[in-house]
Amino acid sequence: MTPEALFDRDASWYDAAHDSHSVDGHALRARLETVIRRVGSGPGDLLDAGMGPGRLLERLASRDWTVSGVDLSERMIEHARRRLPQHANRLLQAPVEALPFADSTFDIVVATGVLEYVSDPTLAVGELVRVLRPAGRLIASLPNRRSIHVLSKRAYYPLVRAAKRALATERPAPPRQNGLTPDALERLLRHNGLDAIAFERTSFAIVPTPLDLIASRTAARAADALERGHRFGRLLATQLVIEARRR
Repeated sequence: MTPEALFDRDASWYDAAHDSHSVDGHALRARLETVIRRVGSGPGDLLDAGMGPGRLLERLASRDWTVSGVDLSERMIEHARRRLPQHANRLLQAPVEALPFADSTFDIVVATGVLEYVSDPTLAVGELVRVLRPAGRLIASLPNRRSIHVLSKRAYYPLVRAAKRALATERPAPPRQNGLTPDALERLLRHNGLDAIAFERTSFAIVPTPLDLIASRTAARAADALERGHRFGRLLATQLVIEARRR
């Protein structure tokens, strides 16, 4: 199943998950707050590439940023335009690999929860940098594949896929990720003239899948308690946020 079809299918769930008392809800909120803190206050022009339902853009628009966004999913764009009707004409359907903007348009480009799904990471990073102004910043995220929670998902979801095939269920399995690593992303950034200036671990989870689905509230409370500066970040943080600056 393609990422576009996946996020069309699950757009409403993904939007509502931000408010849920679950590990997924905690992870989404923690990553969003990390990005907001790293972006800071405007003014300036900002792009969210892979904006989803527009929750990040809504928060940043209130901090004096002129916001634009793209997403592959029509359903996600519908959610974002309802959330930001005054910016609807700048919320567009487009892939990260072919951004519909001129060179050097934005002071900040954000790409969270998207680079692990693109078909061509090299092309995607090149596009993100192309639309960035000199001395502009890119803030991106990748899954922390060393975390206990992410490792448990990597074991759990193949079993789910196999069960779906065996039971012929109608709901398709999620798409596989492309395997882009933080080291590979940093090399792509350097190749495109950016220097990484910060790596921050966030979205902690201590309960592995599928136990987090069974005891979701308890797992979410445990994750929230661990969020700030825990020494076991390499094992418990499910997301890595990377900030880089264009030379």
